[in-house]
Amino acid sequence: MNRIAKAFEDSKKVLIAFVTAGDPDMDTTERLIVALAESGVDMVQIGVPFSDPVAGSMEIQQADGRALAAGCTVDDIFEMVARVREKNEIPLVIKSYMNPIFVYGKTRFMGKCSSSGIDGVIVPDLPYEEREEIAETCAKYNILRIPVIAPAAMDRIETIAKAAEGFIVVPAADVALIRLLKAVSPLPCVVSIDVPTPQQVQETAAVADGIVIESAIVRLVAQHGNNSVGHVKGYIEKLKG
Repeated sequence: MNRIAKAFEDSKKVLIAFVTAGDPDMDTTERLIVALAESGVDMVQIGVPFSDPVAGSMEIQQADGRALAAGCTVDDIFEMVARVREKNEIPLVIKSYMNPIFVYGKTRFMGKCSSSGIDGVIVPDLPYEEREEIAETCAKYNILRIPVIAPAAMDRIETIAKAAEGFIVVPAADVALIRLLKAVSPLPCVVSIDVPTPQQVQETAAVADGIVIESAIVRLVAQHGNNSVGHVKGYIEKLKG
């Protein structure tokens, strides 16, 4: 059983945290991921910084800019992931736009995902119709392709869901959408929330299989820089409580 499937064992409600790699520096990102695992987060999404992050919140766009200004590279990210993987077995998912994958080389990218310890990949700007761009390479290296399905795709939900792997992300707690996804796919469904409160965590867990903390940790890193680890742990403890 892969690490992602194991995270959802026994119908467990999963807490997933998003961090932007290299913001403010790679050492802080590494310490953050380790601290998140120690704080009880079940999975971490690692964002690859990109110069034109059209699908992210303003906080994530600004974090991408800071990471790139600090010199973050894709190689740096994979080296950091390999160091994290020596310390724990928390599931790790790379979230990247298609451009960095193509520039790096999709075979090389997925190969490094595999060798460093990445379990899945989310490519928010890769349409379902173009999924074959990376499908074969992901399969070769056993990297799960995790989709983000928005309510706007309602007429294609069954088709997209049946091709999904790992789990499915929806960008809002749309009860009708979640119920439809559960009716057509056996995969867990998680809801992405920018800055979830403990109450939102409880309410969302009642209808979905987990929550992605989309921008809250990025915001804390922006406020506290390389001293952000303690603040992030405190925030996670409140959510878990």
